[in-house]
Amino acid sequence: MTEQYFFTCSIGPVQGFVATARTSQDLWFGSWMLSELAKAAAKALKDGGHTLIFPPPTSDSDLNPGSRVNVANKVIAIINHSPKSVGEQVWDAINARHKTLADDSFNAVPSRFDRAEAQKQLDDLVEFYWAAVPYDVDKGDDAYKQARSRAEALFNARKNTRTFQQMRGKDGLPKSSLDGFRESVLLDGGNIESLSGVDLLKRYGKRPAGEKFLSTTDVAAKSFEIYLGERCEPLRHDIEAIFLPIAERAETPGTLFYVDRLVQLIRTEEHAIKFREQFAEFFRKYNIDRQPSPYYALLQADGDNMGKTIDNQREKQAHSNLSMALSTFAAQATEIIRQHEGVSVYAGGDDMLAYLPLHTALACVKRLDTEFSQAMKDFESAEGNHPALSVGLAIAHHLTPLSDVLEQVRHAEKAAKKVKGKNGLAISLAKRGSAKRVVTDKLAELTERMEQLIDTTLQKAISHGAAYELENLERALSISEIETGTREDMLRKEATRVIGRKRESGGDEKMNRETKAKFERWLEAETLTLDELAREMIIAGELAKAYELAKEKKP
Repeated sequence: MTEQYFFTCSIGPVQGFVATARTSQDLWFGSWMLSELAKAAAKALKDGGHTLIFPPPTSDSDLNPGSRVNVANKVIAIINHSPKSVGEQVWDAINARHKTLADDSFNAVPSRFDRAEAQKQLDDLVEFYWAAVPYDVDKGDDAYKQARSRAEALFNARKNTRTFQQMRGKDGLPKSSLDGFRESVLLDGGNIESLSGVDLLKRYGKRPAGEKFLSTTDVAAKSFEIYLGERCEPLRHDIEAIFLPIAERAETPGTLFYVDRLVQLIRTEEHAIKFREQFAEFFRKYNIDRQPSPYYALLQADGDNMGKTIDNQREKQAHSNLSMALSTFAAQATEIIRQHEGVSVYAGGDDMLAYLPLHTALACVKRLDTEFSQAMKDFESAEGNHPALSVGLAIAHHLTPLSDVLEQVRHAEKAAKKVKGKNGLAISLAKRGSAKRVVTDKLAELTERMEQLIDTTLQKAISHGAAYELENLERALSISEIETGTREDMLRKEATRVIGRKRESGGDEKMNRETKAKFERWLEAETLTLDELAREMIIAGELAKAYELAKEKKP
């Protein structure tokens, strides 16, 4: 019998490569490239006659370069001969794909750059770790689990034993403005950014045919485009006709609706002043009385109990079935995000990253949660827990540096993971010029409350200012010397009075009474503290603006 081995490998760097993204292109290409390298590894194993476990066995076309399938950066297989030779074959396949991607990017760079130095920087970029242990299928059901457990232990030990190489930089050159430690390879003076070879790879990476990646501004503008309807394209055409002749560069379609962004790209102050006047005239011409939302949502999700669930799959077939279920969900997730007018940056199984417009973000979260639960219903940990999804949602300004928003959404996802029993949701709102506000709870409960608060805002049953008054009330009484129990009682009573008094002009009186009763239940049952309620109201108010713009009414 041919000797078999359990083989596991990973491709990186992941966090460092993604965290240094400054533009949507940087972020998308960084994630896509890692998926492409993982696909190359998986294809090398499959073509070599080995049995893929993760990603699960698929058609040959799914592992072809540029296919729409996302592959996580970890690949697992049962191999049939020497692990050393298999590891070398996989590494060769990764390097070949990496070289093709690098050549495509470098050939597209419009500026002069030191290609030799850029290539040296790329030679040190990709990280590849693997481990393998003998797998004797004749030893019964536990053989697979034992082999996997040993291989994972070896793999983790290998990853923790880092292989460091001396940095090969050049004195006197500016550092990369993205990662801060590689030298810039650009040779032309006057460049706005200092870009290394790795930065050029991400910035000028070639997209697969027909794939279009939207900017954060394009995503933020989605609700405004719905509001414009048939006026959208004529307005865009009129603005572009007067903008392009006086601008330093062309902009993405969504950006054309943000006058403050456009004037920053106009060559002279005189042209900028005239452009503002013409821009305002176009809005009057098309009878536009709204402005586009400057905010969008970045979603990051991860499965709960996945490690324990994987450990509980004792046989190879059970592990393969779980891998197939995750792969199927990943394809579903990409389509769900698209249906909600978002952009999937990465969906590799139980983890994902995506941009979403505000008016669809909550609905997308709910749908992803439902489909993930359905996909995982046949799998559980030894304790009997099924995998669930925890989600972080960061609401940020479309011009906020992407690295800051990535940090914001990572913190939100960590907060969601801290919810008792998990399947949590954390929403983080970072408005320019104000403190960051974060709310967390069970995903189903928080989305339900947020929808009720959005509906309350849209029905004008309570004013937007009430939330800030409650926030100030909580701060004022929290520093008083009143006994804790008495203070909490005073807070609830005063909050109820504020909610009952504050109602926007045109709001329905019956709706106002129902709203007051609902808020009283939340506070008296200690579902929420006053501070939590105020934060949820403020976030719901921001979401409601996008709902109203897109005419998305909650039932």
